[in-house]
Amino acid sequence: MTGPRRLSHDVAEELISASLTGDLTDAESADLAAHLAACERCTATAAAWADSRRLLSGIRHVAAPRDLGARVRAGVEGGRLMDVPWYRRPAFAMASVGALAAAALVMAIVIGMPDGRPPVGSSSPLPSGVTGSPSPSESPSGSPSATPPAPSATEPARPLAQLPPDYRVEYAFDVPGDITRGTTVKVVDQATGETVRTLTPGNEIFAGTPTEARLSPDGSWLALRLLQEMKGTELLYAVQLDGDAVVALGETLPDPFAAAMHWSPGDGRYLAYTLVDTGEADGANGAADVFIFEPPSERITRLTATGGTYAGSWAAGGGDTAVLWVSLAAGPRPTSYTVTLRRDQPVPADINPATDTTDQFVVDDVFAPLWSPNGSQVLFWSGAMEATPFGWQFVGEGGVPKLGVVEDTAQLAARSTPVFAGYPDGLASARMTWNPSSNAYAIWAASGSDDPAYPDETRVYFAAFEQRTDPLLDATRALDVADVPDGGRVIDVALAPDARHLALTVAYPIPGDLAQPVAELILVTRNYGDEADVTQTLGPSEVWVGPAIYATGPP
Repeated sequence: MTGPRRLSHDVAEELISASLTGDLTDAESADLAAHLAACERCTATAAAWADSRRLLSGIRHVAAPRDLGARVRAGVEGGRLMDVPWYRRPAFAMASVGALAAAALVMAIVIGMPDGRPPVGSSSPLPSGVTGSPSPSESPSGSPSATPPAPSATEPARPLAQLPPDYRVEYAFDVPGDITRGTTVKVVDQATGETVRTLTPGNEIFAGTPTEARLSPDGSWLALRLLQEMKGTELLYAVQLDGDAVVALGETLPDPFAAAMHWSPGDGRYLAYTLVDTGEADGANGAADVFIFEPPSERITRLTATGGTYAGSWAAGGGDTAVLWVSLAAGPRPTSYTVTLRRDQPVPADINPATDTTDQFVVDDVFAPLWSPNGSQVLFWSGAMEATPFGWQFVGEGGVPKLGVVEDTAQLAARSTPVFAGYPDGLASARMTWNPSSNAYAIWAASGSDDPAYPDETRVYFAAFEQRTDPLLDATRALDVADVPDGGRVIDVALAPDARHLALTVAYPIPGDLAQPVAELILVTRNYGDEADVTQTLGPSEVWVGPAIYATGPP
């Protein structure tokens, strides 16, 4: 599964500019061609720059300001340029400034045209098959073989990924690039592109980049997690999509084991989540407990009061009762319990699951169980834990993520299998999720491994049972490296019900304290063997796009 690497829009635009100067390698040219084949935005940019080049060809040369070189060198030495290998080259730094100056001049020319459009018909300096076929003298590397041949008239275009998510979240500043001028959070219907709900930070919510979004089963409420970049904490909200209500659910430290929010199955009467104390109120920094939100009444109840309890998932089912798994981290090994909530009774408050509940399952050495939606399988952690100022963490050899496929819940830990086949050591943490059909799961953001082979915190591991009978993971089950652009970090993963498609929220480093945080929503069609995955970027560029929500059931 090899192929061109996945590019972000910013890097693609820099490659487009570099193609004007003949400064692309063969690999970079192939990367750009693959990106343009699936990106309308960058294709339009390429065409505009190509026409701009033709327009500028007859304009006399104007000398650059005397201090231009010094300014560029100061920018490079100050580290303000992105860490992209090819434009670290000093020669291109000057070419980029020249391209910006030329672009400003072209704007003046285009504005003066009768119809407001640049003329067409010019040859393109870009890889063939994009906006035209360059002659050998115009090829980026100076030779006809530097770019792939243009497709024939009968060759089908590269297919785009299919089955987009039902919703996506967007986060943008009112004035692009200026975080002091107001922000908005939008929930967008992916099928129509229409905004379902708009939130204004400072009025309804506090500003922050969205890192998790979970839709209630009836589609009326959205649980939303926002990261406060400067403060380092997360804010949780419940947002009514078919009304005006916005409920603040609390503030938490960003603990990976507290990262999931769980709606009860059926009518979504309850939302379970974990808050890790930030230490601002009473100094109990790192204490974790489970909370329950009830949409009908907008009531919030602290379910547990142990300082070391995390919410697992709900047991499959519904009706008048809802069964929640919670995990006590304290002890030689963590222990998980079921807590039953009844519609005709108030949610219990401040309990200790080990002593204050009855009619429950108890399983040892099981932490944060995540049951598949149909209740047939479960992902969970085993290993010893200890309290820290940042929440509870695995100690010693680390935690081992396991997959349980047995019906005997009491023997869950003993009769389950480590998810990463043949991997001897534990991990510090990782994120996990199931698809709605219960026939695929994904693990990402794995950390704490000393093995250079796997698991890898930069990769997404995906097991689809319909594709391979073995439900466990190894290095071959990771998505293609090219699925995530260079420098990107996977924040969230949403799985489609067809066990073939994934929507990745991929964030990029913020270039400065006052810059707009940027994330892309990348739809991946998973392929196997030597066939590369197909990727497609969803939503607008240069803002924060994601997470995604698949709300549909099995196809």
